[in-house]
Amino acid sequence: MRLDQVDNGSRMRCLEFWEVPFASVRWQEELASRFTNTEALEAALQRLNAEESRVYNVLYQNGGNQPRSFLLSKLHLEAELLDPILKGLADIGLAYILKNRSRLNNSADRVVMNEEIFRTLSEARLIVSGPQHYNPPQLTLENGELCLRLRALVQSTGGVFPEEAIDGQYTIQYDTALRRALAAFPQGFRKVICSEDEQDAAHSGYARKILYRLDGQAMLALAVKGIARKRFRASESLMPGKREITAFANARGLNVSELGGCFSWLAQNGWISVHENILIPEKTARAWLRAGMEQRFGILCKYAEKDGVVSPNGRAQNVQTFLSKGVKKKLEDIADYCGYFDLLRERMQLLAFYWACGVVSLHCNEESVQKIAPAGLEEHIVCTDGKIVIAGDMSLVIAESEISPLTRLYLAAFAKIELDSGVIRARFSEKLFAEGLAAGYDGLIFLRHLERISAKALPQNLVFTLRDWVLSRTGATVRKSLILHISEERADEIMHDPVFLKFVDHRAGSNDIILGDCNEREITKILENHGVSLDFDPDS
Repeated sequence: MRLDQVDNGSRMRCLEFWEVPFASVRWQEELASRFTNTEALEAALQRLNAEESRVYNVLYQNGGNQPRSFLLSKLHLEAELLDPILKGLADIGLAYILKNRSRLNNSADRVVMNEEIFRTLSEARLIVSGPQHYNPPQLTLENGELCLRLRALVQSTGGVFPEEAIDGQYTIQYDTALRRALAAFPQGFRKVICSEDEQDAAHSGYARKILYRLDGQAMLALAVKGIARKRFRASESLMPGKREITAFANARGLNVSELGGCFSWLAQNGWISVHENILIPEKTARAWLRAGMEQRFGILCKYAEKDGVVSPNGRAQNVQTFLSKGVKKKLEDIADYCGYFDLLRERMQLLAFYWACGVVSLHCNEESVQKIAPAGLEEHIVCTDGKIVIAGDMSLVIAESEISPLTRLYLAAFAKIELDSGVIRARFSEKLFAEGLAAGYDGLIFLRHLERISAKALPQNLVFTLRDWVLSRTGATVRKSLILHISEERADEIMHDPVFLKFVDHRAGSNDIILGDCNEREITKILENHGVSLDFDPDS
């Protein structure tokens, strides 16, 4: 049905949509001028809802003239859902429907875009083609954090950007001016024009510096110990809530997003679980916490290789190669684009986590990160510090650009870190220092490290205080074990049986034997030989 044939009700809706005065005598001319005016057309398309925009986008991408059956199959919609959308588009003059009586149903009816609107859209390229070959974007560093600028992301998809990515919860840093530019384009796919200079800058230059970090391991250890000591309530993603993570990070001066990445990694790898809606660390996490620094590092290296951040051959890999693993060769619809962005976000989180933990190093030029390379623990240890100043208020000051990965690790574990204009100030307190000791870090080794790297002799009050905090605390272990409760006479008898002794950890008192590795069938057989009937109740 063409515009000059619509009834009065549809005409009123059409004029309202295009913002043409109802009382205008020349309403047809004014309406026609809207169809060819780029700004008016952009504004009108912005007023479409999501489903209308999706249908109109598919119709435009396929020539602006298609049978209803084509739209049904392409959009995967039921006829009951598509029909009111098409009627709405026809009522406002964006399209009309040509009846075809060759079939009993209306599947052969053709949906045709308004010719003038189609011509204007094509000439001004207000809607761009969805199918594009992607080119993984370069990562950049902003204030020491890995990030993906929206402009680089848009460029990576040939300039096409799905509407859902703007409204979704994507960890992408937005450029305000660029976001305004995106808002000027129709819903569905949007086009962003970038200058040639900006496009070239993102992909130019060779790696000129290598960046190391190690403090992520301290954050991971503090996160595991925090779950064991605090009552963190579990969210839907098996993580503490944002408010709890923020409070935990602020108390120690840690980066909130990086600490959240540690909790996320723990949840994804099954290192934490939920008991009565409270998070608890699993055996794997507790075993890692008990391990030494080299063992911790080795365990994380194996996980990094499993996640594809470290290549099996131990060689450096291009960042774009890492980001593009598992991505479809051609992105054809909004679902493909959103899947691509989700994969980018997941890969960036993994890379940021393993880089912070020291498992990989980043090879960068002035503009972006170029390569990811495996890093050994010795590479972090040999890095030297700049001048460290110890203040009289139990704090340490050093330029952020001059701190070594190992020193940064210790400070994250034992102190509260404050960043100000490129300067790190670490403040010590007994509570935070004790948490660092509980997380498995040696306070005396840290003290010797400070003495070695300090420009001057450490103040005696600092040395005595830190040493006192270390010596005033000791460790203890709580273990769950199986206890064999038996009469004293029988206990004396079976403790002389060498076959039984291989299951024994130690004897506790006259009637109780603490068992180590326990095999119910074998212990039952051994005790039967000694005239003992066993009631095996490991959960009591």
